Amino acid sequence: MLYGLIGIHAYKRSMSVDKEIDVDIDTVKELAGAQVLEKAYDDLVHPSAESVGKMLSLLPRTVAIWLSSWDRWVVNREESIARTIDAMGCRVGEIPEDHLTEPPAHIAVPAIQQLSYCYDSEDLREMYANLLLSSMDDRVAEYVHPSFVQILKEISPDEAKLLGSIAGLGTDGQISIPLIDLRIVRSNDIVPNEWKTIVSGYNECCLNVCEHPEQSLVYLGNLDRLGILKRFDYYSEADKPAFEAYESSETIRDVMAKIELEDGKRFDFRRWSYRVTDFGENFIKICVSQNGTS
Repeated sequence: MLYGLIGIHAYKRSMSVDKEIDVDIDTVKELAGAQVLEKAYDDLVHPSAESVGKMLSLLPRTVAIWLSSWDRWVVNREESIARTIDAMGCRVGEIPEDHLTEPPAHIAVPAIQQLSYCYDSEDLREMYANLLLSSMDDRVAEYVHPSFVQILKEISPDEAKLLGSIAGLGTDGQISIPLIDLRIVRSNDIVPNEWKTIVSGYNECCLNVCEHPEQSLVYLGNLDRLGILKRFDYYSEADKPAFEAYESSETIRDVMAKIELEDGKRFDFRRWSYRVTDFGENFIKICVSQNGTS
C-alpha cells in the first residue's frame, strides 16, 4: 500500500499543490467576516474545508480571523503527507531489497492519517517517517509496536526535540536524565524527615534543545506517562558529575543567595532521575533514530 503512495505521490502532489497555490491565505482571512468564507474554498477538493468555512462565516469578524488558521491546516495537510513521503522515498533505498516488506495497515493507515496534523513540525514528521520506514524493514519490523502511532499523537514538537536529544546520548548503558530538588532542612538532621522545597526538579535537559525549556518537567512527566521514561528516586555513579554541576550552577546559587536561612536550618539537595525504559528504548530506536537498523 505504502509502496504505491511513494510511487505515485508525485502526480497527486502536483495536483494538490496546484490547487493549494490558488488559495491566498491573506484573502481568506479578509473574507472571514463577510459571510462568504465558505465560497472562498469552492476550489478546494476537501469537504472539510467547506465545513470549516461555513462555521467561520457565522462568527464575528475578529474571532473568525483568529480561527482562520484552521483553513491553513486544510490547505497544508496534504503537503505534510507529501513531504514525509518525499523523505521516505529518499531513504527507502537504504533498506536492502530482500528486507523490504509492505507495512501493516494497522501501522501505516493511522500514521498517514495523523501526518495531517504535523505540517508545522518537521521533528514530528521525521518521527512518522522513521516509524513507517521501520515497519517496511523486516530486520526491525518486529520492534514496531502499534502503540507507537498513538504515542506520536500525544507528544509535542518540543518533546520530539527532547527525544532526539536523548537518542543522541547513545545506547551504552541505560540512559538517565538527572534532576535535583533544592530544599531547606533542619541542620541537625543527617537524614531529613522534614523539609521545604525551594526548587523542584531542576534540570538542563531541554536547554538549547526545546523552544520552551522551562516546561521540561511537563515534558518529562508526559514521557513518563507514556511509558518512555520512568522516575527513580536514586541515581548511578555515572550521574554524579551532572548532579554536582547542577548544585553549583549559577541558577541554583542565585536562588540560594536570595534566601536568608533561619537558625538551625541548612540547604539540602535531593538527587533523582528519569530513565529510559525498555519500551522507551524500542520507541527511540524505531521512531527517533535516523535509521532503525543501526
